[in-house]
Amino acid sequence: MKKKLSLLVIFFSALFVSAQDEDIKKVSDESCSCISEISLNIEKTEANEKIKSCISTAILSNQIKGDLLGQIRKSVDVSTLSKENDSIVDEDNKDITIIVDKNYDEIEEYLLRNCEKLKILIASDNKEFDNSYSTNKKALKLYDEGVTFFKERNYKKVAPKFKKALKEDKKFGFAWDNLGMCQRQLRDYKEAIKSYNESLNLDPSGRMPLMNIPVVYEYLKDYDKAIKAYKRFSDIYPKDPEGHYG
Repeated sequence: MKKKLSLLVIFFSALFVSAQDEDIKKVSDESCSCISEISLNIEKTEANEKIKSCISTAILSNQIKGDLLGQIRKSVDVSTLSKENDSIVDEDNKDITIIVDKNYDEIEEYLLRNCEKLKILIASDNKEFDNSYSTNKKALKLYDEGVTFFKERNYKKVAPKFKKALKEDKKFGFAWDNLGMCQRQLRDYKEAIKSYNESLNLDPSGRMPLMNIPVVYEYLKDYDKAIKAYKRFSDIYPKDPEGHYG
């Protein structure tokens, strides 16, 4: 009898885990769609806030559309909910608990593995310096066209736009950064390193190229150069855990 009960416990536990995994995937995919709309040309802090907002909104939306759909009879302003558990009352005076951070860590982990735009946003850090932007109108127009294709993940169309922008202005820092990112996505790793180094020639403390160069060396399986590049990054940004993690 005990053996049968144990098997039943295992069976229902497996069902629960499977349903939870499916829930995490569903919310993560919705979050990733939202994250894909975030501009590459914003400060890191603002990008992080937008990423968190995308994840939290997807978590709430999933609960409202799922378990709570049959109980809620009027619209709910989710922006008024606290960062922890909150509750609302429907017309029948039934308490409905909404877990604002339900499976948040698992969803974030799934996104880090599977959401390409999130990886790009984390690797990007368009902190402005003197040569970040160009004063050349043609270069800016070409760059903006490239960013549009970048959002669509059409990397084969992105690279020529950034290259043309750089022909107009070789000191266009963001164009070098994002060309390198694009070349990385196309697995043109050696060219990506060249682009990142061009950016570093303009700003030796550029966080984005400093953090991406060791990653590209890892893809090339040149671990000695990757270690040196991570140490260089850590020397300039000693409080950033990415260097130590790498």
